[in-house]
Amino acid sequence: MELKDTIEQRRSIRGLRYFDAPAAIVLVGDKSRPIEGDYLDAGLVIQNICLAAVDLGLGTCIENQGITYSDAIREILQIPDDKRLLAAIAMGYPDWDFPANQVISPREDVENNITWCGL
Repeated sequence: MELKDTIEQRRSIRGLRYFDAPAAIVLVGDKSRPIEGDYLDAGLVIQNICLAAVDLGLGTCIENQGITYSDAIREILQIPDDKRLLAAIAMGYPDWDFPANQVISPREDVENNITWCGL
């Protein structure tokens, strides 16, 4: 079977390498806790880490792909089996000249997605 070099494959490989960022953060939770609570807590932590990074001139990329190979991540970071890998954040200075960073995607107006109601 011949492997084709596609944009998707290259993006996937870059994601597994944390987009070549010089730092990565891996968030873990305790398996004894409900997973829903861990994901809520992790989301709050991720948001604040990313906002603080932007304030310092850093770029971030939140990704689940960074924890795809959990056995390898556990071994490298010495994460015990009683912990659950939740997400990863790649962090570094953005390369604004990289083609993927030039993409501008259209956004729907907030009024088309939210219904405001008074209490």
